[in-house]
Amino acid sequence: MTVAIGDAADVGYGCELRTGAATQDSKEVVLGTAMMLMGEN
Repeated sequence: MTVAIGDAADVGYGCELRTGAATQDSKEVVLGTAMMLMGEN
């Protein structure tokens, strides 16, 4: 079963959060940021 991020969360555009590059073995890797509003489940 394939599950898309949009199936589990509200996805939208916002300001860019990246402040630097994440690397592993001298190659750039994917770095994610998850946020939750206070009082939400």
